[in-house]
Parts: sequence; structure tokens; C-alpha cells
Amino acid sequence: MSRSALSSLCAELAEILAHERDFLVAGRAKDAVSLVEAKTTALEQLQAWLEQNASEHIALDERQRIDALVQMAMENASHFEAVRNGLRGAIDRLQSMHANAYVGSYSQDGSRMAFPQATGQYQKKG
Repeated sequence: MSRSALSSLCAELAEILAHERDFLVAGRAKDAVSLVEAKTTALEQLQAWLEQNASEHIALDERQRIDALVQMAMENASHFEAVRNGLRGAIDRLQSMHANAYVGSYSQDGSRMAFPQATGQYQKKG
């Protein structure tokens, strides 16, 4: 791969990472995940270029471009982590709502009678 090909590959990867960041910040994690295949392909091509040119001197501007891509990827990883933590929190809240739900009835004197083994669906008396 030539140096101009590296430049276009870095530009493509930067665009993918920018779209991914925009999706994550907008709360559109599903759309961000749809970019994984394209991002993986571009990263594999970049890695192959680096392996082929490991013995050569890599120009400062190329190193800076690659460093910027690494920084973008790390920021996106932080956004993914935030999304995962948000989903985990939502799941925990839903589970606690279910755990705190009271299923039961009231006796003739007005005291609560819990149904400790309550599962399934209940039908109203018609």
C-alpha cells in the first residue's frame, strides 16, 4: 500500500469513527454497532500497512494521523462503556421495580395478604 493509499485509508477510518461517535452521543447505539464491520476492515488494512512498512521510517505527519485515529477510537470506547453502563442501570431499575411489586389482596379487616408464590396472569372476576 502506498503512502497516498495510507492517507485515504486514514481519512476513511476517521470518517467511520466520527460517524460512530455521533451515533453514540445521540444515543443511537444500534446504528453505531452497524459500523463495526467497516471499522474492523479499515483497521485490519491499517495494521497490514504498518506491518509491511515496519522497517521503514514512518513520517511524522503519518504518525500524527494514526495517533489521532487511536485517540478517536479510545473516546468511542468510552462512549460505548457509558452506553453499556446506562443499559445496565436501566435493567437494574426494571428488576428492582419487579422485586418491589406487591401482589396480594386485603382481608376483611383491611390488612394485607401477600401472595408469595404469585406468578402468571390474573383475570378479573367477571
